Amino acid sequence: MSSNVKVDPFLLRFGAVFFTLMGLVFLPVGLARAFAEAQTMNWPTVEGTILRSELRTSGSGKRKSTHWDYSYRFTVNGRHYEGASRTRGCGYSGPALVWNESGHEDYPRGTTVTVRYNESDPKNSYFGPGPDWTNYVLPVGGGLVFAGLGLLSWRRANTLSRRTQTLS
Repeated sequence: MSSNVKVDPFLLRFGAVFFTLMGLVFLPVGLARAFAEAQTMNWPTVEGTILRSELRTSGSGKRKSTHWDYSYRFTVNGRHYEGASRTRGCGYSGPALVWNESGHEDYPRGTTVTVRYNESDPKNSYFGPGPDWTNYVLPVGGGLVFAGLGLLSWRRANTLSRRTQTLS
């Protein structure tokens, strides 16, 4: 059973422009995040100490979430700094880091950790294994998908326009 559905080329072109614009918004955001996170891997390192390691729960029922809150201290050029980190399950919600679910066991109070810090602003720091690709794969992937859909819609609109012109 086939149906002849007519699609207006104008609507396809409108969709093409919309999807392409969305792609052009998402793609640079994702690439900027990826670049910024890659840069943090070049930050200098120093030893730091975990000051606080607490399991926190918020919400209730299906909206209940559990995360680890950490604070740590480190010294750069004789000056003391403190940093704070929060994890959610396996994912960290600051500078993208991947964490072990057993965070408290891995980082109890008094544990020595390697802290990466921004040389021009040591308050900007983190500890953990490094960038997590999941924080920028969605914007980059979404940007590519949207841009691809935009291009496909534009091509389909052009094909339909040519068919309509040859049939007239």
